[in-house]
Amino acid sequence: DARSLGAEAVAAWEPASSGRRFVREIRMLGSEVPGQSDALAAAGVLYTAETLAELEQLEAAALVAAPAPRALLVAGREETDMLARLREAGCADASAIVADGASALEVPTEDATVPLGVVDAICTWLGRAPAVEPALAGTSLGRERLALGGALREEIVSLGEERLVGVLTEPDVLRARAATVVFLNSGSEPHVGPGRAWVEYARALARRGHRCLRVDFRGWGESPDGGHAPGRPYDAHCEEDAIALVRALRARGIGDRVVLAGLCAGAWVALRVALREPLAGVIALNPQLYWRPGDPVEALISGTRARRVPERRREARGARWGLWSALDLAGHRPWAARWLDQLVASATPASLLFAEGDDGIEYLQNRLGRRLRAAVGSGVVRLVEVPGIDHAMHRLWLRERMVEAIATELERMTAEPASAQSVS
Repeated sequence: DARSLGAEAVAAWEPASSGRRFVREIRMLGSEVPGQSDALAAAGVLYTAETLAELEQLEAAALVAAPAPRALLVAGREETDMLARLREAGCADASAIVADGASALEVPTEDATVPLGVVDAICTWLGRAPAVEPALAGTSLGRERLALGGALREEIVSLGEERLVGVLTEPDVLRARAATVVFLNSGSEPHVGPGRAWVEYARALARRGHRCLRVDFRGWGESPDGGHAPGRPYDAHCEEDAIALVRALRARGIGDRVVLAGLCAGAWVALRVALREPLAGVIALNPQLYWRPGDPVEALISGTRARRVPERRREARGARWGLWSALDLAGHRPWAARWLDQLVASATPASLLFAEGDDGIEYLQNRLGRRLRAAVGSGVVRLVEVPGIDHAMHRLWLRERMVEAIATELERMTAEPASAQSVS
């Protein structure tokens, strides 16, 4: 906690005043973890039984010592009891900002906006920071060796004219024909990925000898806003940003074998970029090819699946009756079918990795079955169902399975051509 760390000030924005209430929400929203009794995973965070028990004991009303000499509470009017408790506990400077968190906390993440007035008020309360060197002076913002079971380096970089910010993870020794894997934003997630999945995947793949970059588009995370916040991943600027990233990596001398990787909307972007920019490959996790450029993002795939019930029934019926195959033979193909043909024509290896029964693979198999079989038959497109994983990659205990699946596809994409092997 702040007190044990020796913090001089604490700014708490919409804090949970009751540990019991917080744990109740985790129990409602979390998933059981196989092999760990009473443990729960929620949004990619693991809560052991011991952690949950300790959290339940935390209550603001039981605060007996000041967390820091100064404390700021940013909350609604109903949290005034917590402010009084901070003062009673000995905070020499305890104050509050009554703020409406609706725009940031009570809407789907894709529609959230940051209440800049609150941010400005917090900054004013904290006071002026000491002068430091500009954070983005050049492309490298710092380098740190990580003790993660292998010698890895991580470097914060800014790339391209738009100065897109990312974290570059490299091993001390690159494998022969190593890939540079670029993890793109998924939905509203910043460069850490869903529940920090991109952090874990990047480091695991780096231990296998690949270079990995996890990066933010304009309007996400640490990259400049550029008028695109909150980010909408099906908008044109995401494709442009991804292309700019590939070219910036080539300019740095590390872009000869770039593989774009993304989840859901990020996978969609990666597959669109493959039609416009030379790549070593695309690893598309749970893409939905029914989305069109400019479409809005829906907060939950379960919501999309429920909304598409009439379409899904129609797609399944048409598949059973052979309707879509007949139309395909006659040359009548939907936009996504033509997209599959373009992917094959691009000759860029594309691996579509799906959770079993995912909405995206259901659409491909029902509505685009004949085009899908042709694309897979070409050898350019691969279709893989990974057992047990969930759409959002929140099942922490199965992430190693995803790393193995991605690593297998990277092996295929970066293998030395057969003709070169015979010459040697």
